[in-house]
Amino acid sequence: MVSGNVVVANEQLKFVGNGNVPESMLDFLVDASYRFAPKWSAGVEARFHNDYSSYNLQNQVQRATFVGLNMHYAAKDWWVTGAWRYPLKGNTCMGDGTAECSNARVWDSHSVNEFIVKVGFALN
Repeated sequence: MVSGNVVVANEQLKFVGNGNVPESMLDFLVDASYRFAPKWSAGVEARFHNDYSSYNLQNQVQRATFVGLNMHYAAKDWWVTGAWRYPLKGNTCMGDGTAECSNARVWDSHSVNEFIVKVGFALN
C-alpha cells in the first residue's frame, strides 16, 4: 500500500521577552508498506519538511528530509503504528546560526532520530 499526506499550518509561537512570532509549515509525507501477516504491516516512510518565518508559507528558513521504517498493527476496533525517521544529509538552513538552524542541521522540534507512536480507536 502507498499513501501520502500534505500538512499545512500557520502558527503563532510565544516567547518570553520576544512576544509572538509568526510561523508556517508545509510537510509532504509518503509511505509504502506491505502486509506480511494478518493484522501486521511494515514499510518505509519519508517526511519532506519546510518551515517559514511568517504566515502563508513566506520567507522559508529551513528544509529537511527524514526517512525511516515503520511497523503497523491493526485490530478490528483499534490500531497502533510505530515509526523511526532519520534526517538525510543535505538539509538546508536558510538562517544558519540561529536557534533553529546551526551546524547545517535543522533543530526546530527535531532530533537526530525521530520516534513516532500513533494509536487509533474506532468510534462506534
